[in-house]
Amino acid sequence: MSTKYAIIVARQVVNNFTNSKSTKLLFAFFVAFLVLALWVGEQERQHHQTLAQHYSQEVRERWEASPDKHPHRMAHYGYVAFREKYPLSFFDFGMDAYTGKSVFWKHINKIRLIFRKQDTPAVCCGLGKFRQQ
Repeated sequence: MSTKYAIIVARQVVNNFTNSKSTKLLFAFFVAFLVLALWVGEQERQHHQTLAQHYSQEVRERWEASPDKHPHRMAHYGYVAFREKYPLSFFDFGMDAYTGKSVFWKHINKIRLIFRKQDTPAVCCGLGKFRQQ
């Protein structure tokens, strides 16, 4: 008997939602802003991928143009690596604001990755202080 009442209440809520013009307008604004946010996120992801590919190629060309490619000497020089943006990052930016988008590897230091400090205040303010060794 309780499921019957739940179905009646659910129908009433749906009817109230579909009959109210203000609710429809609010829902339309919500959907429009969601689509806009997804589009902007995808544009930012594509821009990051383009820049990462460009600078990865530039770093590789510098390595190839170096006359002395002895591994130990180049370990002191260092190498830049760019974090790849995954397809779902247009929707969820993840930890990029805290961990950065590139890593400078200096192989002589046992590939220690140091995250940069966060550049925006958020609920998780301490995440920029993480260190991985």
